[in-house]
Amino acid sequence: MSKTRVVNIDLYELYEKRIKESVDLDGTFKVGETLFKDIIRVILACDAIHDFMGDRTNVVPDSWRKPKVKQSHEDIKNIFAGSIKFSLKQDLSGNRAALNKFLGQDIFDERETFFTSTTKAEELVKSIIEKLGLEKMSLSNIMKGDCSNDNSIIRMIDILSLHEYKKYDIPPAYDVLEQTNKNMPALYSILRSKNPIFPPIRVYVDMTSSTINLIPIYAGILNNERNIQNGCGGVKDIKMNYDYASVYDPSNVESIFKGFKASGLVNVIKENIKFNINIGTENIIECELKETEEDGVINLTIYKFFNMERYTVRKEKIIISLPNKDNDKKINSPKEITKTLLSKGPVFGKDSNYIYRNMLPKTVGDFLQIMSFLDPEINSSKIFVTGDIICNCIASIFSKFSLGEIKNTAIPVLNGLGIYSTKIEKDAFTAVSVLAGMKRARTDFGKSIKYKDIKNLKEKLISVGIKVTKKLKDKAVSLTKKELERKAHLFKKLQLKAKDKQIELKNKNGKFKTKERLEKELKKNSFKKTSFG
Repeated sequence: MSKTRVVNIDLYELYEKRIKESVDLDGTFKVGETLFKDIIRVILACDAIHDFMGDRTNVVPDSWRKPKVKQSHEDIKNIFAGSIKFSLKQDLSGNRAALNKFLGQDIFDERETFFTSTTKAEELVKSIIEKLGLEKMSLSNIMKGDCSNDNSIIRMIDILSLHEYKKYDIPPAYDVLEQTNKNMPALYSILRSKNPIFPPIRVYVDMTSSTINLIPIYAGILNNERNIQNGCGGVKDIKMNYDYASVYDPSNVESIFKGFKASGLVNVIKENIKFNINIGTENIIECELKETEEDGVINLTIYKFFNMERYTVRKEKIIISLPNKDNDKKINSPKEITKTLLSKGPVFGKDSNYIYRNMLPKTVGDFLQIMSFLDPEINSSKIFVTGDIICNCIASIFSKFSLGEIKNTAIPVLNGLGIYSTKIEKDAFTAVSVLAGMKRARTDFGKSIKYKDIKNLKEKLISVGIKVTKKLKDKAVSLTKKELERKAHLFKKLQLKAKDKQIELKNKNGKFKTKERLEKELKKNSFKKTSFG
């Protein structure tokens, strides 16, 4: 029998550690523990809506569509929606006004169709993420300015992690450009190092809508393994983690895990997992993933989920349990859960609590993959990759290493993955990328600038409308070399921001747009509604 790993997590502590510093600085909506608990519960309700309001639950037998029975897929969805709504009301705190103010709407308004709309659920979660101070960035934008010609996932982790390692004398993100010269030796010793300087890398893969988006992930792992076999330097300990939370997921990509496992690139963790999830001092979720005697069958037992005892008529203590398989058939997907409910006949007349108790294992199972990824006792650099919009948002509240798919992108191999970042993190990524590319000092508004050639640098700045003089005692004097370099780096940062907003950097005549022109186009672009990605 497998040993048990205990995962203890305070979600509010993780939220504060990652977001609150940035939130306090930029004046974004501030969230206390009680409101935060309500927000997490609303997001989990949105996840249930996303799972059960779509086509996956359209499994009503044809015989039930006869006039005598009058039960259709729309009827089933309405029953599911009512159950999600009822259970959410049981779990929320009494301060509904504060929640409505944060959300900007009352989701319980009878005139709305919130609980039957996957689109509205996804839009609400995206809105919550933005109000918590997070903005989505493509991974390709994070790595702009890096001249290493290494676009692998390993390089990306190095750049994302770099500004956190104080022992290398790297200054805080917002000071990094100001202290360029001071920190250049330390920075390059890290970026050019042939020896691993960061902990082992473990990749957690949730469901994906397009395998091609994960090519950078898989390629990075395989290329690293090839370098190990060839005795090359600069290799890392990078593998995919596959634990019971991964096994329980009905949409896990077993074929991919099997292929990587055969090559020794999957870290299979055969441990039962007990989860104690808190928000502050309040325990909100207690459950366990445990192996059974049947091979490949993992059972989820839910002992507590917010105010779960209210999901019964007598408000009694209950335990919900569901395995992932029955006779080699997955039974914990929305489709199979719906089939199980309908196998006993039409569900009209069933109470909302009974319906939701049957739906809950799917929501909790999704959530536990994220909690396993967040386990603070796992000493490694961890990445969570998912094609599920809502799961990506949940994980991003607590970790910048949650990678979500960016859909409908022109070049998915290059731009198919993105992360949510705080304002401080975004500035840090930009600064580190700029510094990473400074050895060759290449900018986006011309060929290589040799900083020893001040005349050349001045010409480049003048060409984009940037002044190269300043007033000193009513006289125009030339800027110093350091001041010119500072202006060049700030303009490059402006270009990166424009690229991120899909703004062309050149005019029709092939010349780079001026600083003033880019600033105007960025201001105009900010009024347009941006897509989720």
